[in-house]
Amino acid sequence: MIFGCIRFFAAGLLVAVGLSGCIDGNVGSSDSSMLPDDSGLSLPDTNMASPEGIIVWNDRVFVANANFAYQGASLVFKAGFITVIDSSTGSVVNRIPVPFPNPQEMAIYGGRLWVLCSGSTTFDPVSSLVTISESGGLAGIELDGIDSASEPGVLIPIPSSEGSIVGYPSGMLVDEGRAWLGSGTSASLFLADLGEGRLLRGAGDPIMISSDSGQNTVSIGRGPAGTMVAALFNQDTVMLIDRIDGRVLDDPWAPASVGMEGQLDGILDVEIDDAGGRIFLLLGMAGRIVSIDAATGPAGGVTEVAAGLVVPNRMKMIGGKLHVVCSGDNSLAVIDPSGDEPVRRTGLPVNCNPWELDGGIVGDSIEIWLTCLKSSSVVRVRMDDPDILEIK
Repeated sequence: MIFGCIRFFAAGLLVAVGLSGCIDGNVGSSDSSMLPDDSGLSLPDTNMASPEGIIVWNDRVFVANANFAYQGASLVFKAGFITVIDSSTGSVVNRIPVPFPNPQEMAIYGGRLWVLCSGSTTFDPVSSLVTISESGGLAGIELDGIDSASEPGVLIPIPSSEGSIVGYPSGMLVDEGRAWLGSGTSASLFLADLGEGRLLRGAGDPIMISSDSGQNTVSIGRGPAGTMVAALFNQDTVMLIDRIDGRVLDDPWAPASVGMEGQLDGILDVEIDDAGGRIFLLLGMAGRIVSIDAATGPAGGVTEVAAGLVVPNRMKMIGGKLHVVCSGDNSLAVIDPSGDEPVRRTGLPVNCNPWELDGGIVGDSIEIWLTCLKSSSVVRVRMDDPDILEIK
């Protein structure tokens, strides 16, 4: 389902997909039959096109461009690419095509920028399910020389069967050289070894984290004491995952719901505050943020941190505050988890439709970079400066 120009990564609310597979590039072995055909890649004339993921690294900002267009009720993905921006000047210094469709998430590991491309989906009116139509994969781009790079150096295909609901890797957590990937269409995880450049668990051998084999979407983030936190959109359920083998843990706490009884709140994002010992959950459908104690889980109480967020998409803990991009009112919300300060909202440029954000502390202020899905631009917001920089 498409809400205006807003795309939720939720089973049944989704329009895009990914999968499971093998390797390529400078690392590991490869099966050329599994690699995408990149011979026809051509980029648009614009610096960005349907930008989604964003990550700040030193004086560079990397933007993942899904480059999609509407075709009736569906999305058609053209060549995806990464935009490289000099954060000190706001200048675009490079665009790098990726051969897999729909690049969304990024992480940095082992001297490379790793780009997760989800692939694409279609809605099956017979089963009323969102199913895989095209596979995705991981693309690794060397950071050394990225300003002039023309292609990724390592490719890890993530194939899935067309028509299946198991696939669409749309969330990523990199831990000690392994990329844990959350499915956007089922309650499953996939796993890739970035050091060796190969897929360990894919759509043909997924790690299932729920007994419910139906449609779902997994959000994944860091957890306490060597664990990961996974959340299921369709069940409003949060759980701890063993970061070695992907098992769902019952200790120190078992999976539990954090949503309002009788309604779908829809967990979209997960953040942890190590210092405060709290896990924060963004409930997209409810427009709320709740927190739980990292040591005791939901059994220790579910605390409401914020409400009234209008179509929130992503959040990030920076400088002790939660920063949330909201498409519904085109804003960046800054939330004090302690409740001592009121919610601060910054209006964004017209038609921005913010999707993802990253940033950090620069000097004495917090600097946020975010993607604008509808206007195909990137915005920089400095908390001590009323002027907003928009880059197109």
